[in-house]
Amino acid sequence: AVQDALFEWGQKVSVALITNSALTRQEMLEEICLRFGVNLPPGISKPRMLTLLEQHLEAVRRRGEHAVLLIDEAQNLDEALLEEIRMLSNVEHLGDKLLQIFLIGQPELEAMLARPELRQLRQRISVHYRLNPLSPEETAAYLHHHLTIAGGDADAIMPAETSREVYRITHGIPREINTVAAQAMLVAFAEGAHTVTPAHVRAVQKETEFRSVIAGETDAPVEAFQAAARASAWTAP
Repeated sequence: AVQDALFEWGQKVSVALITNSALTRQEMLEEICLRFGVNLPPGISKPRMLTLLEQHLEAVRRRGEHAVLLIDEAQNLDEALLEEIRMLSNVEHLGDKLLQIFLIGQPELEAMLARPELRQLRQRISVHYRLNPLSPEETAAYLHHHLTIAGGDADAIMPAETSREVYRITHGIPREINTVAAQAMLVAFAEGAHTVTPAHVRAVQKETEFRSVIAGETDAPVEAFQAAARASAWTAP
């Protein structure tokens, strides 16, 4: 989804994509500058770094482009890094925000943002969107599409009952579907079978002790986030 968005935006935006969350606040700021193409002299101080970043973002705005910061796997960010991101959301010129920030992550991100101590960051979130898991029918179509693109006979390799079993243990999460289906195909291959059966899928679940990221999950994190967002909307700057 992120790559599709980058392709769609084309030359309309200047993008910094951050995928590494194991950083200090200083390192995060440096990484953002480097991703935007800001030249940083050795030993630069943080205030000077912020100044150079702001100057670059102003230049981006003068070119008629939008500066976008994409942070993937944001559920792994600690509170200090989230606070640094909140501070960056304040960067503006003549009342206009110079940086649009996207936090992209797993469901744990919602629970994190619902914490009282992150209220100030939450107040600055204008849009919250959750990609829902695939349905059983979409899971089957997803599997068959990949198998067909790879040149296989999708119906013969992954029949309907097997697709349903994959859905049962992955809850329709694409990343987990990929993992379970690939492992099940290896199990079938090792047995000399030409068809992946529900038994092969269950074998993967048992042998790898697979557990879906949303197994047993409730809507509590989502509801807490939405309730907190509604409550803070009245006090947002």
